[in-house]
Amino acid sequence: MHYLMDTFLCIEVFYADENKAKEVVEKAFREAVRIEGVLTRFKDESEVCRVNNYSFGKPCVITKELANLISNCIEFSRKTSGAFDITV
Repeated sequence: MHYLMDTFLCIEVFYADENKAKEVVEKAFREAVRIEGVLTRFKDESEVCRVNNYSFGKPCVITKELANLISNCIEFSRKTSGAFDITV
């Protein structure tokens, strides 16, 4: 279990090969940590925090990964008539 994005993340894998299961879980946690580094609003060094805190009223260069995520979120919001709201 790890504490990420202001919550606890627990990953369980059921696999006959215990070493492979541990490897997969470790890889998943590394990816979660990487994603947190980009998306969390709780750490000043994250890209989302930087955009939220320092780009008000002026253009901000963002990574393609974040741009794609924002684009997808806008599309989900449209498809759900606003039930999904990226700004919440």
